[in-house]
Amino acid sequence: MNSGTDELSSEAAAALTFAVDDLAPATPPALTDLLAGLPTRRHARFVDDVARLLDVDSSCADRLLGEIDDAARWEPGFLPNMELLHVDGGAKVTDAITGFVRLPAGAHFPTHRHLGDEQVLILQGYCREGDTTLGPGSIITRPAGSEHSFDVIEGGCDLLYLAIVHVGLELGELVLRADDPRA
Repeated sequence: MNSGTDELSSEAAAALTFAVDDLAPATPPALTDLLAGLPTRRHARFVDDVARLLDVDSSCADRLLGEIDDAARWEPGFLPNMELLHVDGGAKVTDAITGFVRLPAGAHFPTHRHLGDEQVLILQGYCREGDTTLGPGSIITRPAGSEHSFDVIEGGCDLLYLAIVHVGLELGELVLRADDPRA
């Protein structure tokens, strides 16, 4: 080939590219609006509940939910295969153990007693407590002195939940309070 043909080929390719771009359908405004309204974080639907339970504003709750996907933020928990992500809440939870808890499918959380009220918000996975199955969006409130255990459903995904445990909890000989770094 000679250089005249090469120039023609480059010019033709450029013209064809512009022609194809002109033929590409534009995204309809309704679709653009719909896509813009979708949450950018996988747990975004829980922002309002997390904000209310932790006594923080929605931007703080959104940031905390975003930290769930940062593996470096998680620490080993006080039970085998348990992981904890400690978070700080507002004035209403200063006496509480506050954070996200992750347990693998098939895990058992043994019987324990709450020294103060407890609130839990399940973000992912399912667990069974007695005859009740709880899953994403479930908010459970238990009074001080209550005792319970639960099992993470076998064969599913990890259980991920936010826990606000006022005062602390007793698990056999282990007593965890809000100021305990293991909690």
